[in-house]
Amino acid sequence: MIAALTSKFQSKMLVIYRLVSFVVLISIIVGIFGYIGLLIFYFQNENWGAPLIISPTQERVLSYQPQVTQLKGQLSKQRAELADLTNQLRVKKQGLQDLDALLARTESAQKVAIANLTRVSSSLNKLATEKSADIADTERAHQQLKAMMATTDAELNAGLISKEDAASRKITLQTSANSLTDSKIAGVQVRVNASQSGAIASTLKGAAVDLETMTTLGQTQQMVFSRMRLETELSAAEANIGVLQSSIKDTERVLEVAMQSPYFKALTQRVSVAFVPYENNDRAKVGEPVFSCVLQVLFCAEVGHVTATYVAEEYAKHPLFRYDMKGRLVEVKFNEDEASTTRVVFFGRKPLIL
Repeated sequence: MIAALTSKFQSKMLVIYRLVSFVVLISIIVGIFGYIGLLIFYFQNENWGAPLIISPTQERVLSYQPQVTQLKGQLSKQRAELADLTNQLRVKKQGLQDLDALLARTESAQKVAIANLTRVSSSLNKLATEKSADIADTERAHQQLKAMMATTDAELNAGLISKEDAASRKITLQTSANSLTDSKIAGVQVRVNASQSGAIASTLKGAAVDLETMTTLGQTQQMVFSRMRLETELSAAEANIGVLQSSIKDTERVLEVAMQSPYFKALTQRVSVAFVPYENNDRAKVGEPVFSCVLQVLFCAEVGHVTATYVAEEYAKHPLFRYDMKGRLVEVKFNEDEASTTRVVFFGRKPLIL
């Protein structure tokens, strides 16, 4: 009895063992063919991507904040420098205009002064000639008067004239002498004025005759030097403004790109994205539906859609072969949070139309 039960139990165990072995063998064969099928699928499929969650606590996200802050501070500093340089340029341009106007007025005044001084010098030279003739006449009259005075004392002693007449003659002679001296002084002054006017006019024309006028011309030349220096400063300021404007554009472009990154958005919220290899980029466009499948490729359902694409290059592991891949990120709006935790999603259509 016991032997029969033992034999029956062993027969059933053998059947169960064979059944289990068959199931295991079938599972292994199905697994092998499934893996081969996945290999073939991933080799030919071009619309898959790997979903990721970017959260504010990730190290890369945390390191992104100081970079953006630094760019914003740099941009603010550059804009302040540009405003300061622009104001300096405006002031220098106004100063150059005022200096040009002053130099133009100075040049006009010099031309007028040359014309006036030339005319005055000519008139004074003519007057000096006339004055010399007058002085010669006065001197001859004075000499005649002196000759008359030589007999005054003799006539006074002889009683021919009174003392009053003698005194009157002496006064007349002294007055004549004073007048002659004054005429000579006036003549000298006229010649000096004529010479000075001519010297000033000649110096203004380019000669080096009058020292005081040379000093004035030196002041004018200083204005010319100031204008040249101001023009150099204007050119340098305009060049600096051009360089600064170009730098601001570069900083604005970098900041704009940085602020469009999903890592910047993740500073304040969780962001659902998907890594897309370069060869699959054409499938992952904004607005395309996103599908998730059972066992990666079967019984797929739409779980969201693409809301944004990013241009920065990213690196990720292949979901099956686990080697490093290069690609880009796209932002995905998932209908359910669970869909963002799957290994693979597909863009545009179901992979096997299932």
